[in-house]
Amino acid sequence: MKKFLPLIILSVLLTCLCSHNKLALLAENIPDNEMAAKIISVQNKNIEDIRKLCYNLTPPAITGSNIISSLTILGQKIFDTAHTGFEFKVVCEPNVNFTEKNADELMNIYRIVQEALQNIENHAKASETTLLFKEKAGTLKIIITDDGCGTRITVEI
Repeated sequence: MKKFLPLIILSVLLTCLCSHNKLALLAENIPDNEMAAKIISVQNKNIEDIRKLCYNLTPPAITGSNIISSLTILGQKIFDTAHTGFEFKVVCEPNVNFTEKNADELMNIYRIVQEALQNIENHAKASETTLLFKEKAGTLKIIITDDGCGTRITVEI
C-alpha cells in the first residue's frame, strides 16, 4: 500500500484539477455569489494542500554529496524564505561525511529534518532556524535550533 500512496494522491489531485473546472462552471450558476466564491476558494485550497502533500511525499534523490543542498532547499521551501525574510541556515562541520551513509540512512536524516522543520513552521512562531550537523566517534548529531516559542529540548540521534 505504501508503494501506491503517491499514485493514489496523484489520482486524487488529477480528479480535483479536472473537477475544479466543472465546479467553477457550477459555481457560476449559483445565484448566491458569496457562496459560489466560497466553494471555489475551498476547492483551490484543497488543490494546494494536495500539491504540498505530493511534494512532501517525493523528496529529491538524496545522495551523500547533495543532502546538504537538498535540506537547504527543503528549509527554504518550508519557511518560504524568499517571501518572508525567515532566516534558515544549514551548518555542517568539516568532519561530517555523508558519503559514508547508505541510501536508507540519508532518507531517514532527510525525513527527521523535514518533520522537525514542519513542526517549527507550524508551531514555533520562529523567525530563524539553524540546522547543524556534527559527528563524533561515528555518531551523527543533528542539532536544530530556532528562536520561536515552545519547549527547549535536546534530542541526540
